Amino acid sequence: MTDFDPLNDIIDLSAPFWGMTGDARAYIAVRLDTNYSTPVPTLDSVLVVTRPDGSKQEIVLRKLVLGSTQLIRLIAEGNIRMGGLSIPTTVQLTMAPGSTGAPISESLDESFALTVTRSGAGTSAALDVPIGFFEQALGGRFLIEGATSNQGKRSVVSFARGQTSKTLTVRPIPDLETTGTSNIEVAVLPHFRYAVAGAGVSQTIGDNPMVWLEVMQESAVANPAQPASVRIHRSGSTSQNLTVDLQLDGTAENGVHIQEVSSTLTIPAGQSSRDLTIPARAAGLAAGPRVALIRLASREQYMLGNPHEALIFVGNTAAETHGAGFDRWLHASTNGVISRHADLQKLAPGKMSNYVLAYAFSLASVDDLGKHGISFNVVAGRPELKAPGQFKAADLRWSVQSTATLGDWENANGNFTRVPDPAGLKLVGQPLSAADKGRFYRLNLTLDPGQLVGDTITATTGSPDYGMTGNWNADPATGQLTSSSGNAGETNRIIANITGPVDVDFEMEIIGGNGSDTLVLYIDGVRQTTTQGQSVSYRQALTGTASHLFMWEFTRGSGKAVIRNLAQ
Repeated sequence: MTDFDPLNDIIDLSAPFWGMTGDARAYIAVRLDTNYSTPVPTLDSVLVVTRPDGSKQEIVLRKLVLGSTQLIRLIAEGNIRMGGLSIPTTVQLTMAPGSTGAPISESLDESFALTVTRSGAGTSAALDVPIGFFEQALGGRFLIEGATSNQGKRSVVSFARGQTSKTLTVRPIPDLETTGTSNIEVAVLPHFRYAVAGAGVSQTIGDNPMVWLEVMQESAVANPAQPASVRIHRSGSTSQNLTVDLQLDGTAENGVHIQEVSSTLTIPAGQSSRDLTIPARAAGLAAGPRVALIRLASREQYMLGNPHEALIFVGNTAAETHGAGFDRWLHASTNGVISRHADLQKLAPGKMSNYVLAYAFSLASVDDLGKHGISFNVVAGRPELKAPGQFKAADLRWSVQSTATLGDWENANGNFTRVPDPAGLKLVGQPLSAADKGRFYRLNLTLDPGQLVGDTITATTGSPDYGMTGNWNADPATGQLTSSSGNAGETNRIIANITGPVDVDFEMEIIGGNGSDTLVLYIDGVRQTTTQGQSVSYRQALTGTASHLFMWEFTRGSGKAVIRNLAQ
């Protein structure tokens, strides 16, 4: 045989040895012969193969010098195949020094370490060793640092020639399953090329519960008294108390428009939910209804599920409470074509300001906006702003702003007084000084809350089946998903189950960072793309109907993470 390439060519001698196991060297040896067919004699390697029946076969490899070590490598690495015969090698998996096997949480911030060792004559050859995850690990995914590949519940550890030990760091990837504590078994998968010594390794992993809320009664009415009610749920183990943090936003002020609501709620051991009641305060509602945004706040002890936000409408009477809110007005004004702020942001983002203005003016439709407007006049030396409507919408915030340069607008609310006017809103400012006569004024209108974070996550990920940790927000101008709060080094994550077929087209970037921020996208535990600042894109067509676990992980330095779904 001429031009045999030990790296790429294969000599298959399997047929005589099918069904046999053991040391291949008992049936094959190498001999060097001098080749005098050339002016300068060379050496040939002769493979001497002894068949099970005792007969011999010789294979001459021209102009190739092989020793015993090279022969071992050819057999162990699969370039010479002899059925189930191999080179004696023993592989063992143990906990790495320093890993005690103590329970860890289902988090990329926690890990356990494994050591894979091999011994025997075959250590001079390269070897791939598959590692399997068993028992209750069947529902989880793991990030294996030190492995060559990681697919599902199977990882591959690659030994270089002569290498006898490898250390693996195993990090449980958070998912949306909340089964409580589980025990996993990690073991070397069997293969004819090696023997497995010892048993597998056990590790206990506890996942955090998922918490979410359900609106039981969305209206808090003062007369007759009817409190709003929100039920806080948890999944997973109920063996211990679970304290959930709450945030209150919106135009309703805690203790002013509603009775004081605690910033925490504890679900007792043995229970999977607890109700939160929000009574209205008649004394604070003379100016009209208000809206409260009840939001579950992030904490290390749990993951936030969908939904984790709820709108509660607060009013003096049932009539004014039940009719309050931008979404309800939007549904009525469009005859049900558009029912929610999130839908409007998606379908007609450029017209959002017109709809907010029509809502503030108490118009029946945005089509009526051309008949109405805001007027500005100077009357008796005082600036005067007028607008139709009484601006008593529950979720509307307004302010007067001024500037001398058409830039750097400043809040000027303190300089204006609202004067009763049956025709609508009338604001009268302080007498203008000579320096103020060249200033510009405008009325700024915003919805509070605007688009909910949950709606933005669903729109961005393309899936309502998600969980999150840390602080994520909806950018009010673009509807993009952002994260910028928290301390340096803290990690914020979004995990979503996305079911195919679907075209994935995401863009990620970090704005205003200092190089210490990172934003990473994982799919099924495999890192796909990362950025520390510049915008990066990820595109992929997910075929079939399988579910894939997407995870965005933002580790904050000083910047703001931005995620956009370009496939919308």
